[in-house]
Amino acid sequence: MNNRISLLITAALLTLAQASYAAEKHINFDDASGSTGSSLNTISNGYNDLTWKNFIYTNPFAINYYFYNSGAATGVVSLNFVASNGSGQPASFESSSPFNLNSACFTAAFNDGLHVTVEGISNDIITHTQSFDVTTTTRRFKTFNWNGI
Repeated sequence: MNNRISLLITAALLTLAQASYAAEKHINFDDASGSTGSSLNTISNGYNDLTWKNFIYTNPFAINYYFYNSGAATGVVSLNFVASNGSGQPASFESSSPFNLNSACFTAAFNDGLHVTVEGISNDIITHTQSFDVTTTTRRFKTFNWNGI
């Protein structure tokens, strides 16, 4: 049984918050393995006990860097790091056991008006869906309160 959240995002940046079934966790990517601060890094499977597909993380404040001066900095909610779907393609994270997704923050990196769809999938069935638009200038906090997905 695989439970996953599919983040169907077109070039949107995100910071996830509070994803866990047994205990509440705040995922901010500042402690992701290999955080160099000046490059794109792949989020490793196992980070916060999840399997990650097509997610990268970076420090948008690194000078002379691709995300420097982009909307990515708007998405930072902790220290310096944000996660993004690689190349604007769909990204997902999943767990072999059910978990809760309480909330997340989203922003666009380079283009305003991007449409984001977040799906909660359990046993290959979409059980939750939420869609919204994001901009480069405003961080969008979304509450899901999806339990046992």
